[in-house]
Amino acid sequence: MSRKLAFVLNTVEADPRLTDCGVKKYLNIRLDRDLLTRIHGRFLVRGGRTTEFNLTDFKVGQTVELRSPIYCRSPKICHTCYGNLLRRHRSPYIGLVAAQTIGERGTQLIMRTFHTGGQVRVAERDILEDIRENEELVTISDLRKYLRQTESLLICLRDCTITIDLSNYNIGDNLKIGDENRVWVKGLMGRIKFDSFEFNIVLDYEVTMQAQRLEKLGKAYLILHFTRGNTILEAPLETQELKAQVHYVERLLGGKETFKDVDHLFRKLFKVYSPISNIDIVHLEVLLSNCLRDRAELSRPARLGRRWDPVLMNIKEVIFSSGFAQGLAFENVNKAIQTGLITEEKMAPSVLERVLTGELV
Repeated sequence: MSRKLAFVLNTVEADPRLTDCGVKKYLNIRLDRDLLTRIHGRFLVRGGRTTEFNLTDFKVGQTVELRSPIYCRSPKICHTCYGNLLRRHRSPYIGLVAAQTIGERGTQLIMRTFHTGGQVRVAERDILEDIRENEELVTISDLRKYLRQTESLLICLRDCTITIDLSNYNIGDNLKIGDENRVWVKGLMGRIKFDSFEFNIVLDYEVTMQAQRLEKLGKAYLILHFTRGNTILEAPLETQELKAQVHYVERLLGGKETFKDVDHLFRKLFKVYSPISNIDIVHLEVLLSNCLRDRAELSRPARLGRRWDPVLMNIKEVIFSSGFAQGLAFENVNKAIQTGLITEEKMAPSVLERVLTGELV
């Protein structure tokens, strides 16, 4: 995994002179006690103005707009999107710094699993807290007026519907419709609606739903109807196995995980790494800045596309799309040659390619 990260992220560099790319997109994050300690030296947008983060100005529960490498419009990341951490590293090769940092934490996970014998701990999920974590506009007190958790079941206290956008799923793969209005999804992304209240319901694990009535709006939407007092969904017990965390990250980087938006994707990645390390979150943002590719032109990151239309791409594909020489060095010579022949846009050689060709010693 560390080797893959080094290959995929070596093309991400910081611009030594560019202070601000002027991008108008931001990473929205809700602050908790942990995140408050991880954004020192970063830049936020408040009231239309870009300012450096000051711990005394914020408190737990606030949502901030964070300037991020994920959205930076400069080919080489500007100082405002990356933050003052650049002064500490004193290196423009921020992709390799991120690869080393994330890879090291992955090694820590593996070693911890080895020393504990790969033991598995199983716990009941806090479904209401998981919903709140992925929906910034609701509080736990709001949710408890409409929903109740009993063991691993989520029960509605009033009649409601859940609408699922089918464009987020491949039916038969990560969404299956069974008999008696039973629906299984590998990660729920939907919108739940009561008479006087509605909000997004996003859960990052598989759930099974048993609707009283099922309705399809063409091929676009699936609507599940539930009656007051009935079970909406059942969630599996949470397996707190360290090795499972590593496998999750590999699935995420393999482009195999569904996500609602970039804010959601970042939270998923941060949730895996936050319990084991005080890693600066900018390293995770650098990773996502290169894994999210422009749907119209996969050879470029989504942040540099003509319009913002990101797609999560397997990092192996990113490696071959990012350069001819590094593709040759990575694993599949035929794939690298094919990519080199069909890619029209000439990209500047990365630091790894310059080392491989002897230009940089």
